[in-house]
Amino acid sequence: MLACSERDIPTRSRRFASAAQPPRTQTEQVLAVIWGEVLKLDRVGIEDNFFDLGGHSLLDTHVVSRIRSAFAIDLSLWELFASPTIVEIAAILDRNRVKHTSDIALARMLGEVEAMTEEEAEEMTEIEKSIG
Repeated sequence: MLACSERDIPTRSRRFASAAQPPRTQTEQVLAVIWGEVLKLDRVGIEDNFFDLGGHSLLDTHVVSRIRSAFAIDLSLWELFASPTIVEIAAILDRNRVKHTSDIALARMLGEVEAMTEEEAEEMTEIEKSIG
């Protein structure tokens, strides 16, 4: 017979009764709402582990789907497994958003360069040479 104490038995109230850290950023706030709704919890801290709160393989697909819809970023199930806290997922989403924004800006600049006439390109080259 296994001996275990009350602290070894996870309960819904124990899972977030400790000082749950509230969301600090908008990304964390949206993730906390998603996790709370999917896990049917009133409060989720940013350091709480999704799987320790009752998350499992069926619920993680719901969370990833809701994150993809909310942020328009392709988050994988593997990323949720590897980074199961709101603070970790928020960092991934924020990094992807910056990269995505940079990619869009680069694509715009390349489009503008491709649309330049030969004379405009030569003029830009001359300006670049005079600057530096």
